[in-house]
Amino acid sequence: MEVEKIKELYLRYKLIVWPFCVGLSSLAILVLVVIPQLFAYLNIQNEITELEKRTSTLEVKAQNLQQVDDAANRENLQIALTILPREADVPQSMAVLQSVIGESELLLKNAAYVPSRISEGGKSNFLFDVEIVGSVESVKDFLANLQESPRVFQVGQISAQFQRDGLMDVTLPIAVFYDPTMNVGNLSPDKPIPQLSDKEKALLAKLTKLIPKAVSLSQTDTSSVPLGKNDPFE
Repeated sequence: MEVEKIKELYLRYKLIVWPFCVGLSSLAILVLVVIPQLFAYLNIQNEITELEKRTSTLEVKAQNLQQVDDAANRENLQIALTILPREADVPQSMAVLQSVIGESELLLKNAAYVPSRISEGGKSNFLFDVEIVGSVESVKDFLANLQESPRVFQVGQISAQFQRDGLMDVTLPIAVFYDPTMNVGNLSPDKPIPQLSDKEKALLAKLTKLIPKAVSLSQTDTSSVPLGKNDPFE
């Protein structure tokens, strides 16, 4: 009896059940297979588009790199590291300072070294407490020449006394800067190649004129600089 009822229901509703089952199966296939594949296809298309853009950017960058003067860039970097080195290099700094004193026709009476410190601006430096003797004009020349020296110097508070012979006895602290954190950095393939501005090029041209002087100082005996005593650090 129950079997006959089932057959009767089947025959009555088979035109509804079969389409429903087929539609449900199609929907399951659509949700589980087709839609994920469609999203995967769209993601792949987006990745291809991004790769094409990046490839185009890299091609332009490669062309720009071919135009870069590697030798000039290395020379510019060497100039910057000579003027503002990574290390303190106290002997070379003292040689530069003695040369400036000699050029200014001053007598180095005394000099004291103060170890490395951090300035208020966060810059690494050390001090030379210097005592020099000479005319007023020579002191002015010294301060001017110090600005054109092949190291980064900063003069502190000046104390001066006039002697009977008309010369000045000047005591002044001179900070010598260096940058141990200086690094060249890494170029990102997704960023344009940095270029020097006109202002930076003008500064490099000015610094370049100081480099031969710095090199010659490293190779010159500074014993010819007039000193008030055999060793100014004593």
